[in-house]
Amino acid sequence: TKLYVLDLTAVRLIDLSTVDVKTIAGGCENSGENKDGVGTEAQFDRMLGMSLSSDDSTLYIAGSRNQAIRQMDTATLAVTTLAGSGAVNSDNAIQEGTGTMVAMFNMPYTVSVSPDGQYVYVADSLNQNIKRVTTGRTCEPQSTPNSQKAPPLPIYA
Repeated sequence: TKLYVLDLTAVRLIDLSTVDVKTIAGGCENSGENKDGVGTEAQFDRMLGMSLSSDDSTLYIAGSRNQAIRQMDTATLAVTTLAGSGAVNSDNAIQEGTGTMVAMFNMPYTVSVSPDGQYVYVADSLNQNIKRVTTGRTCEPQSTPNSQKAPPLPIYA
């Protein structure tokens, strides 16, 4: 049985049968940047929340300082950016466009993946909003402050 644990800059795997702990992505250094890569070649900065897909194939990670949602393939340990531009979005806007550089957050705090694996729900904490990112790469606000409804807008083509 496996247990995934985050610290601010690394993903660790604990084998519960042996209590062996190893770093499987990221590392000790806080470079202040997101860097996609495989295993310890990937870099993180201030990861706060994660969610594992129901088939255990993908770990989704909220990077609060870099305003990004990352995904890690648990078989290959490949880490890629699913959504987030790296820039702070303090006006709660969702911009349309192509690619990961368009999704915008302001301190994504944690994530939760839907049972079917199609959606990742993001607590966009300083925008006081929950956003839905599809693994097909679109983002929609799910709630807004004061219960105002916001129309879903795709951010990826």
